[in-house]
Amino acid sequence: MSLKICLLLAMAALLIFQMPVPTTMVYGHGTQFRQSAAVFSAASPFSPEGTHETPVTSAFSGSSSSPSVSGASVTQLNSSFIVSTAGTYGTTVVFAPISGMPSNFTINNNSAELIDSHGSTVAVTNGMFNSGFSGILANFSVTLLGNVSGGPFALSISSGSSDFELMPAGISSIPSANPALYVFPVKQYSGGHVTIMVSGLPANYNAGYPVIDNTSIPSSRIGTDANGAGYAGITLPGIPGGNYTVRMRNYMAVEGTGTVVPFMSLIPSSGHVGQDVLALLTGFHPDGTVHITWAGARFNVSGRMNGFGKGVVAFAVPVSEHGSHEIYATSSGQNVSSVFSINQTLISLSASSGSPGMPLSITGTGFVQGDTVRLLVNGHVYGAVSASVAANGSSFMSLRVPALTAGLYGFGLESASGLVSNSTYFTIRPLLVSTAVKIRPGQTVQISGYYFSPNSGVDLFWYSGRSSASVSSGSNGSFSFSVIVPSIPGGPELIGAVDARGNNATPMMIFISPLISSSVRSGFAGQTVVISGSGFSPGSHISFLWDGNSTGRTAKTNASGSFSFPFVVPASVPGTYILSVNNTSAGQIIFTVLQTVPWTDYLPAIVIPLITGIGASVYLWRRKHRN
Repeated sequence: MSLKICLLLAMAALLIFQMPVPTTMVYGHGTQFRQSAAVFSAASPFSPEGTHETPVTSAFSGSSSSPSVSGASVTQLNSSFIVSTAGTYGTTVVFAPISGMPSNFTINNNSAELIDSHGSTVAVTNGMFNSGFSGILANFSVTLLGNVSGGPFALSISSGSSDFELMPAGISSIPSANPALYVFPVKQYSGGHVTIMVSGLPANYNAGYPVIDNTSIPSSRIGTDANGAGYAGITLPGIPGGNYTVRMRNYMAVEGTGTVVPFMSLIPSSGHVGQDVLALLTGFHPDGTVHITWAGARFNVSGRMNGFGKGVVAFAVPVSEHGSHEIYATSSGQNVSSVFSINQTLISLSASSGSPGMPLSITGTGFVQGDTVRLLVNGHVYGAVSASVAANGSSFMSLRVPALTAGLYGFGLESASGLVSNSTYFTIRPLLVSTAVKIRPGQTVQISGYYFSPNSGVDLFWYSGRSSASVSSGSNGSFSFSVIVPSIPGGPELIGAVDARGNNATPMMIFISPLISSSVRSGFAGQTVVISGSGFSPGSHISFLWDGNSTGRTAKTNASGSFSFPFVVPASVPGTYILSVNNTSAGQIIFTVLQTVPWTDYLPAIVIPLITGIGASVYLWRRKHRN
């Protein structure tokens, strides 16, 4: 036996004598009497002497709840608990007041019925009533169309999707005649709540406290009203299954009977396969053996009851399909069942789509501890990826998105014991790869695509919408294509692709780097050159730097993030300088400043040829004239 089961058994030993109360008890001919803990006060005509705060089975006063039963909202109400003195055909029974109704709520004609102690429905007639602003029905009455059996009866009012119940609403008897004691409901489990009702006793009489078999319940006393009727709510002590008798301490002549029936409570009542569960049992044969069976599974465990017919049996949920399962507890002709709900084995993915090779985490729940789960793709085991199941029935695996052609796939998990999870759809998207991550407008870049539909047309596009191209995939769904980067603003940019079947690739992110250029790369200080740029943010301001120092000259980019600006070369000594913008990595221009030659340096070249030319001319003229 595991340590966890031992701890659960220890906990059960503390809880075994505090069995939970079911929200419904089936009594008589299948009529459901809803049970609710509440308190009654001296304001009720049936209250014992003084003021008590004794928990009772039904909502006698001050308690209201709204459980969901068969899709209807059920609210238990307060009433004055009028006693019907005849309970025969034609008797008018008045309930006044009834509180706990919604404000200004209308009760339609013939919407009320009486349910007697044998579970029989007694038809009644009634009119139309309105609860008013306070939610109280004053002088609500019904006329019997049949006879009410001796004992307590309940009033049920239905209107639309709402049910209102008074339980029990009264006692059918003749005052001071045929003293009687009733247990309501007659069948209950040990530790459950019942109401002890008396009628036909002396008026305003102290009947004392109930005595069940030989066990006294001194905390609950019954005092009768002017009609000799009264009640008290009690919790059945730890008595074995079978019939028991009830008497009143001060009026032992009157006797009532009830029956302790087997009851099983599962803790928890829902969970996963392999989970440890405690079956808390009561109402079985003292010192008997109770067998627990699981419908539809080869499963049988047993446990021994104590001297009061109580016990606990621990078991692990067998491998079964998710949903509700009937669990049976049997012992020598005694039989009771309960329902355990197995949570569906579920799969959850860290993403709903991705390209092959991308990381993916898969979590599974609802499996058997220590089992091994494997990945299913479209119902078939994929690869060798597996994971073990933890104590809480969960598993976790980390893998890469399978290398499959783009499309929609059903991912699931299957355990070695045969449990299969639900199928969660995952979209495998084509993959784009670029030869460069940082590019510039006008640059040529190679883009490759994989896992597209084979032999399909593929449209490539920039998410900025500036340019697009078309290409065809090969038989293996791949392609390679050269793209010229358009003149688009700098910064992050997404490239997408979609094939003819509508498979969208996971967007590929690249970074558009700004670029600047110059009309010339050398010149003199003061010379004007044209500086152009692209790949900047639209409408942004550009500051020109000369060897990292501000020049005070700026330009503004257009809607495409480009600019063209006449730039005057700053006064600089001859040499090489760096022209940049915004002091960023937008690109740099290496500019050479040429040395300026003074005009006097050109005089020899002008004067000497001039003098030489004049001298030569004179010499030639003289020589000619001598001759």
